[in-house]
Amino acid sequence: MWLTSRWRAFTRQLGALWETPVEHAPWPLREARLETLSETVTTVAGLPAPVTEPVVHFSDGVRDVRLGVSHPVRRRGRAFPGCAPDG
Repeated sequence: MWLTSRWRAFTRQLGALWETPVEHAPWPLREARLETLSETVTTVAGLPAPVTEPVVHFSDGVRDVRLGVSHPVRRRGRAFPGCAPDG
């Protein structure tokens, strides 16, 4: 299940990147049809363009989502700029 689960939510607040743990049942996936595609991420990342058709799914979402305590995202053992160190 790649790109069909979300176990963290990210936001920028107070000049820092914050993450919040997210818990929920697996998303129920349904078949979908792609009508148009403008794919630019691989080019920007310097990767070769995909050579196969994309796999597409859709979800109506989930219920009973539980959010944990938000905290600043740490980079290599230290907080991102603008984040206070752990107290």
